[in-house]
Amino acid sequence: MEGGNCLFAAAGARLWGMTVAVVTRVRSPWPDAWTMRAVAAGINMEAVHSVPGSGGLSSYFRYDEDGQRRSLGRGEWVAAAGTVLREELGEPAPHTPEYEEAHAAVTPCGAEVPAPFWEAPVLGFLTAPLANQWSWLTELARQHKTGTGPKPLVLLDPYSTYMREASDGTLRRLFRQVDIVLPSEAELKSRYPGRTAQAAASQLVTLGARTVVAKLGAQGSIVTSPDGSTLIPAFPVKAKDPTGAGDAFAGGLAAGWLETGDVVQAALYGTVSASFVVEDFGLFHTFGRTRAEAEQRLRILRRLLAPR
Repeated sequence: MEGGNCLFAAAGARLWGMTVAVVTRVRSPWPDAWTMRAVAAGINMEAVHSVPGSGGLSSYFRYDEDGQRRSLGRGEWVAAAGTVLREELGEPAPHTPEYEEAHAAVTPCGAEVPAPFWEAPVLGFLTAPLANQWSWLTELARQHKTGTGPKPLVLLDPYSTYMREASDGTLRRLFRQVDIVLPSEAELKSRYPGRTAQAAASQLVTLGARTVVAKLGAQGSIVTSPDGSTLIPAFPVKAKDPTGAGDAFAGGLAAGWLETGDVVQAALYGTVSASFVVEDFGLFHTFGRTRAEAEQRLRILRRLLAPR
């Protein structure tokens, strides 16, 4: 089934008519047909490059009835699913140094991003090992070192390993380089066990994050800045598969910020994008949805959020 963080995010932004480009690496058995479908939908895939080797990176999880995603070991997943994995999905095991090394190997560094892409008004740095994300930020600073022209808004989806293990100093240096940090609820809990999502997000703000938009699954999202917090409800739909919803949310948020310049309003756009993704499996089904449909859901969310 088609997927990947970048494509889900691109689908979330594309829904609003945004021009979107993807930078990533892929390995066999990535089907050319997936690339062709994305291009046909208006997504720029020229910086998607194949790298040697076969097999991708696999994570194993299940969704509980309340919509929460629970990570599983490979053996647990196989036992629960009652299936046998293809050989190329067998290694490396998630949440191991080998997995992080493999992830870094299939993730582009900053120097691979085409120079014109750095001029985009919004850059979304999706989840990747810390070294890769630092390379993107370093190249961004190099591209804009002259100080001429507007700098892009930078969104950062943090990586679970460093959210759990990195020092406060490391996170402080990282977060001060970006505009919006987009952690999942699980990442907040791993960093600050026992705290509410709002309290954990506020703690990230004290570490230097300008704005934190925490993704809470079926509970929606919460936007936190030094000025306070705003809870954004999820849009009520019948969900079939929440995979990719957080990435689509990020893409929709980017589109919303471009249109409104307001992060709370942008989170409403992200919520709408996520609501379309969860209605079916994969992401190609969203290519048939229209901006008019998205705007209808946006109006409903705005009414829900309006002061009474």
